[in-house]
Amino acid sequence: THETISAGRRQVVDVSETCLTVHVKHDYHLVETTKGGAAKRRLLGQFWSEGKKSKFELFVNIYLSLHVGTYTNQMGSVLFAPWKLSLCLEPTGMCLLKRKRPGICNCEFSSFVGATQTDPVVKNGSRVIRCGMISVETKDDFVIPVLPPENAKDEIPFGLPLTLDSLLPRVAINNTIVLSALNFGYRNILMNWICNMRHIGVNNIIIAALDPDLYKYAYTRGLPVYYETTIFEGLNSSLLADATYGSDSFKQLTKMKSRVVLRILKLGYNVVWTDCDIVWFKNPLNHMDSHKADLIIQTNAPDNEPMNGKRRINSGFYLARSNAPTIQAFEDIIKYASRSRMSEQPCFYDVMCGKEMERIVGNDKCEYQGMTVMLLDRHLYPNGITDGIWDTEPGRIAEKWPNLMILHNNWVKGADGKQARFEQH
Repeated sequence: THETISAGRRQVVDVSETCLTVHVKHDYHLVETTKGGAAKRRLLGQFWSEGKKSKFELFVNIYLSLHVGTYTNQMGSVLFAPWKLSLCLEPTGMCLLKRKRPGICNCEFSSFVGATQTDPVVKNGSRVIRCGMISVETKDDFVIPVLPPENAKDEIPFGLPLTLDSLLPRVAINNTIVLSALNFGYRNILMNWICNMRHIGVNNIIIAALDPDLYKYAYTRGLPVYYETTIFEGLNSSLLADATYGSDSFKQLTKMKSRVVLRILKLGYNVVWTDCDIVWFKNPLNHMDSHKADLIIQTNAPDNEPMNGKRRINSGFYLARSNAPTIQAFEDIIKYASRSRMSEQPCFYDVMCGKEMERIVGNDKCEYQGMTVMLLDRHLYPNGITDGIWDTEPGRIAEKWPNLMILHNNWVKGADGKQARFEQH
């Protein structure tokens, strides 16, 4: 409400009275009444429904209103709207009224509805007229929960905080989730990816936040996110916040991806891992699932090399099935990567295809201890150098390459280079 009104570019109409017939009355301590000897209302009543701190949607909205809202009361007020659609004695039963001084008073009485949230009230023993809408919450009352409390005995309400265990059964489709993991430094690329997913109708996504700042950023935007803390064993997590491309910190960050995936595979879910610098043109999940392999993964090979050429697996996009061979392979990759100074990507290849390419099959497969790895068709799932796609005139990639499933924004250095590509196209 407050963003719409404060934008100053729209004619905003308060239609709460006509939509609800009777306004919702906030049950705060300023509204203390007795009927037939009934006890006074509780000091902290309820807002719309039970439990401001036990329902995810209510909690997030109240948090946002308190921390970033522009109004003095809890949720921003409909009284700030310059127009009001009101019940009246006209034949239509409704009148459009213009408020001369919107929001100048927090009280507004209507003779056409019952008790309202904006009715003027008087606290017992006082001559001061107040309104039942005044909030008793403060910023300190609403702090984003990042991790569940230690040794919690009672069941934690959904979303307070969001956890992997609570998200998986709600998000998974056909026992499969789309996963990405990032830190706060990549938040802009994250939001670009989220818009992409929503545009093509992919809803079974989960974001693993690698620091509290990204978790809070995604949480306040209503995204399916959890704070990943179980994967840092043996890694220097203090260096990750400012990890830049090619640095030792960046290489450590890439090694966390497979740890997140392994955790979910062990919980029985298939995982489509995607880096957030990948543009999805179509929903590829059914097409990927149709491949008869345990790991279906993108190639990073240039056009003049075989897709399974030496260290040409791209660990930025793949479907991993939750089965024993795949789980064992990911455990082996993590163990191998922990002893290597390389980033995670070449470790994938060395384990599953062999350091000397001894486990490759044909030009698009590898076989490792009972599992089959299949490389995706690079003309449907191209990397950043395939066919010179990124050199296409701005805005014409989808038109010129209509069969694309995805396009990886790699083979370019650093987040700034990726951002420039995104902005150009």
